[in-house]
Amino acid sequence: MPPSASIDLPRRVFVTLLVVAALLAARQVVLPGLDTPAVAELGGHAFSVTVLGPMTWMTSFLFVEFGALTRARWRALRVGGPAERAQLEKATRWVWAALCCFQGFAIALSLEQVLTPSATDLVLSPGVNFRILTIVTLAAGSSLYWFGARIIDRWGFGNGFAVLVGLMLAESALPAIELASLFQDRERAALAPAVVVLALVAYGTWRLPTLWSSDGAVPLLSSGLGPVALVALPTLPHLILDIAPWSDTVHTLVSVGLVAVGSVVYAILFHLPWNVAPVAGRTVDEAEASLARTLPFAVLVTTGAAWATSSEAFGAGYLDVLALSLVCAHAWDLHVEWQARRAFGDIEVAWQLHRVYAVPPALRALEQAGIPTRVRGLRFRQLVHISGPYVPIELLVPLGRGAEARRVLEAGNAAAAAAA
Repeated sequence: MPPSASIDLPRRVFVTLLVVAALLAARQVVLPGLDTPAVAELGGHAFSVTVLGPMTWMTSFLFVEFGALTRARWRALRVGGPAERAQLEKATRWVWAALCCFQGFAIALSLEQVLTPSATDLVLSPGVNFRILTIVTLAAGSSLYWFGARIIDRWGFGNGFAVLVGLMLAESALPAIELASLFQDRERAALAPAVVVLALVAYGTWRLPTLWSSDGAVPLLSSGLGPVALVALPTLPHLILDIAPWSDTVHTLVSVGLVAVGSVVYAILFHLPWNVAPVAGRTVDEAEASLARTLPFAVLVTTGAAWATSSEAFGAGYLDVLALSLVCAHAWDLHVEWQARRAFGDIEVAWQLHRVYAVPPALRALEQAGIPTRVRGLRFRQLVHISGPYVPIELLVPLGRGAEARRVLEAGNAAAAAAA
């Protein structure tokens, strides 16, 4: 291990933990203009200055990412280098500001209508001034997440938004586990199939796609976990039409069937052969063959997760398998960075990618140039693909070799663009 790594790693971990602790402490700060006893009566967390959390940033990233798909010139920014992605990040900040204004105004109006159980008004002085103050305060609280993420990126350990989003996911996935009475009844025993599915997700999504075709040039690919969200569709007719729900068996079969179809659609959309071929340096036929080999694995992974989360026989909703899978992905990516810092000492981000299938060609190019590389963010993006632009796939290289790596990757980007 390089001498600098043993000193640098603990300091960086401490900075990350300090940022997380500061954001958790900020949750205790209540919005101005509210009656303090009324807030205490209702519970203070719902009225924190950080109530928007990282979700406003995540939504802004998604709006910009999907918006960039609508025009060819903007699509080029999605797949370009750091300079191109910087333009999308600038647009993200504008979208975030607009969302903060909209959400802040809506929250202010809602707060003005709140009465405590003792019939006390929550807002001391309703009106324009309170609404403007709420918008500004909530925007400031949300901006803390941006600055916290950037501090982690620069001086901490891990990707900033990955750490903060991972914390949010952990808070939603883990509280349901009650260790003291874990196996005391049938619903607690649902943890066993959930863990099996989690292992299936990990192996099927992360391990199998690293296998290569016979000539070692075209990677196997995955559809991610996006299709699992389709398990909720069978409940909509019952809610809308107010009809009796299906039996558990029928509901599960319909849900799993929808997820299986969705997995095929997602896998194809995420890995269109004519997009993959120029990046991988192969023909469209070879890319199609690779995609065909992937589909059975994609369907197996997503239907397994859907089965565990939709069947009442296994405690539907007991454990958030999807959120827990994403938490594990974040943890895996942190482990990759830990290994990189132990191997290289100090590191730098040479390049960011937002297409999973672009990673193997980039690694091959850097390997041929003799530049050692580790990949951070890959596990998370294999699960969410286009839905997670706030966590880029980052190529980590030893400090001082970033410029050389960028020259290699820029040349590869130009060659792929010419081939396309």
